[in-house]
Amino acid sequence: MKNFFLYGKTHTGKRRKDNQDTFHCSRLWDDDKALLLVVDGVGGYAGGDKAASIAREGIEEYMKKPKGDILTMLREAVIYANNRIAEERKSDPALSEMCCVLTVVVADTSGGLFHFVHVGDTRLYILNRGQ
Repeated sequence: MKNFFLYGKTHTGKRRKDNQDTFHCSRLWDDDKALLLVVDGVGGYAGGDKAASIAREGIEEYMKKPKGDILTMLREAVIYANNRIAEERKSDPALSEMCCVLTVVVADTSGGLFHFVHVGDTRLYILNRGQ
């Protein structure tokens, strides 16, 4: 991938002792596209880390093969992940409130495009030539 640095890092933050964040950075479908996502399990509820993991895995799975336009796929991937979390919540009463927030991006260098979906209070910053 010519113009991408695929890297991620999480931080526990100032309030919690455990880190419920997860992320994924990889090439997607060809050398000109990347799938980038960050998912933050909501602290204060049991299972935030599990919800984040389920969301990451669900989105990775859904995005493996192109199935139409990218933005529609991203929306569908988030719905797919949400449905998987909802199933897990129903199967384990102790996790009935688990949830997460996320931002998912498909960056396309060949088209100069940046597609993203966002749920919650995660942040997305775009750096372009140092700004």
